[in-house]
Amino acid sequence: MDLSNFVLGVPNGSLFNNTVDLLKKIGTSASFDDRIFEIEVKDSGIISKIKIYRPQDIPIAIQRGKIDAGFCGWDCVKEAGMERKIKKITELNYSKKTKKPVDIVLFCKEGSDVDPEVIKDKDDLKGLRGGIVDNKEITVTTEYLKLAKPIFHRANVTFSHGTTEQKVADGLYDYGIGVSETGISLQKNGLKIVKKILESPTVLMARKKTPEIIFFGELLKGALSAEEYQLLKMNVSSKIKEKIIEALPSLLSPTVQTINKLASEKGYAIETVVKTSELADLIIKLRKFGAKDILVLDINVKI
Repeated sequence: MDLSNFVLGVPNGSLFNNTVDLLKKIGTSASFDDRIFEIEVKDSGIISKIKIYRPQDIPIAIQRGKIDAGFCGWDCVKEAGMERKIKKITELNYSKKTKKPVDIVLFCKEGSDVDPEVIKDKDDLKGLRGGIVDNKEITVTTEYLKLAKPIFHRANVTFSHGTTEQKVADGLYDYGIGVSETGISLQKNGLKIVKKILESPTVLMARKKTPEIIFFGELLKGALSAEEYQLLKMNVSSKIKEKIIEALPSLLSPTVQTINKLASEKGYAIETVVKTSELADLIIKLRKFGAKDILVLDINVKI
């Protein structure tokens, strides 16, 4: 596959900004706008064109050959029934607000007449499959009609065009199935999770799993991983070199280069990759040991 003629699908909505940021980190230059359906990518050896789709439509666009690959949630792939028709290249740890997958959950209103506590076998949700609890018909609203079928066989399941939580909180429906990223919104609106149906990471999907697209996925994953690390450089004298190296929490052995800082003093340049969360304490320790000219640099990709 020639990635210079590669057409990539980018989701609008909640994943758009973080997906764009990720593509920019690997050098993709384009004037991104989720209101424009098709974007030409110039001066890039990776992607020639980007098409903007609703995330739910990206699996279908891949399957029909409109794009070579695209980003969406795994829930969109499952709901479209495309998990065996297109290829998962890699999982990417980001969502709208966090660096982890979202959950697709079944939820209801706290204290409602069909509260899950009245269901005898709530772990398997067998009480819900009959569609009746305490002689009351169960009503469900969701964007995930296919995911709802294994749970609700005879309940009244209605497609939700949005604001699923509000409909359940207002009592229009007994249950909802929707996305939960942190669970805070559900709690604030007097709702509680009955069951996690599916963990849904952001995924890169493609029509074919080729070496080139696999490497592209690794590049994206490396860009995400690099956000947790920074490159640390410093100059040290020969007297403290070993002490400095022992103090560095390097992923691999630090790189050491001999330098001549002064005509009369032989020293070393040391660089290593460290977690951003450990950086402040480490720099204080290094300065205490006598390291000089400490430089911290961002890393775009770590593979």
